[in-house]
Amino acid sequence: RIVHLTDIHIDSTDISSAGFRKCLQAIHALEPKPELILFGGDLVRDALVDDKVKVEAHWEQFKAVLKQHCSIPYVHCLGNHDVCAFEPLEKAKQLSLKNMGLGKPYYSFVKNGWRFIVLDSIHVKEDNTWYEGRLDESQWLWLRTQLENHPGENTLILSHIPILSAAA
Repeated sequence: RIVHLTDIHIDSTDISSAGFRKCLQAIHALEPKPELILFGGDLVRDALVDDKVKVEAHWEQFKAVLKQHCSIPYVHCLGNHDVCAFEPLEKAKQLSLKNMGLGKPYYSFVKNGWRFIVLDSIHVKEDNTWYEGRLDESQWLWLRTQLENHPGENTLILSHIPILSAAA
């Protein structure tokens, strides 16, 4: 069993911390207990516009609540609001990845017979303005290799911004 949490947007206030704590308490009370939490990005509020001091406080609050109230294994996916606007995008991603405990923005792992593929869908626009949702060429090649090397395997792909969408 897994739980998918996304767009928490925690900040350094007691209100958002209390909400996140209640959410984690509800997850821990589930029967049977989930084996994994997938955090789908936008963990903190709003690194896109807040200054560095506020963003660092948001991350510290997120990590403190998680450390105190979560005993279930979890993984993170990078969201656009996790990336700081006060840094160039690639450097801003590094700050977010450090706070998430990740070495790189996309990765895969296997748990209980399932392959989990976590993608980084936040990239610089071609005109060098802030970001857009897509995968860069190297990540597409990596994803293709992941899927080709594990045919028939149960696979879950996690991406903050959908890599495919359709509208009527």
